[in-house]
Amino acid sequence: MTRHPFLRFLAWLACVACLIAAVAIGLGTAWFWQAFGGQGRVIANLGAIPVADGSRAIVIDIDRVQATVPDLPLRGTASLTVKPGQDRSGDQPADIFVGLAPADVVDAYLAGAPYSVGRLAEGSWTVTQVPGDQPLGAPADVPWTVSARSASPSVPLTGQAPFTVAILNGDGAAPVDVRLFLVLTLVEASTYQAWAIGLAIGLLVLAWTFGYVAAVRLAPRADRWPAR
Repeated sequence: MTRHPFLRFLAWLACVACLIAAVAIGLGTAWFWQAFGGQGRVIANLGAIPVADGSRAIVIDIDRVQATVPDLPLRGTASLTVKPGQDRSGDQPADIFVGLAPADVVDAYLAGAPYSVGRLAEGSWTVTQVPGDQPLGAPADVPWTVSARSASPSVPLTGQAPFTVAILNGDGAAPVDVRLFLVLTLVEASTYQAWAIGLAIGLLVLAWTFGYVAAVRLAPRADRWPAR
């Protein structure tokens, strides 16, 4: 005769429920890892901006940046990385300067110089040239909100949007040939992944425990001690 049949049924039910939950959490964690990586980082290639001969700078207005995951309590930071364009010749300067500032500050800095205004729509760039005949001044003299200068500079998109970004060669020469990348980093991602993995392991342990109780501890006597 089976001992505690209802308790045995509940133990099997709990075992199956823990297994299903552990598998679901494991699959969700695997998807999250594939999408965001171990550091919770996503890099979106915004492509190369068309090169405009004679243009000494490229200006981009960014209306909105949202580094969040819908339906999940995850928020992060966004940054813009600039790399040399594929067509950049060897005699062009190695350094690229990128600066973020209010629109009026950027306009004042570029006044009189030839530059381009880049707009990204449906995955492709369009460029509008602004004529001028003046050289650019030293970018170090401009009160940028944030700036960087290197072979592949990156600036955080901080503060209240919209942002105005100016990109130029390190020596202010023309033309400017660059590719842009938007980097979204979810700072809590690794913590959530660690908690999810720990929870999945804990559920597997519970599933084994409930299965053992149902199969052994609450099994019929004839199953536990078979006749010799």
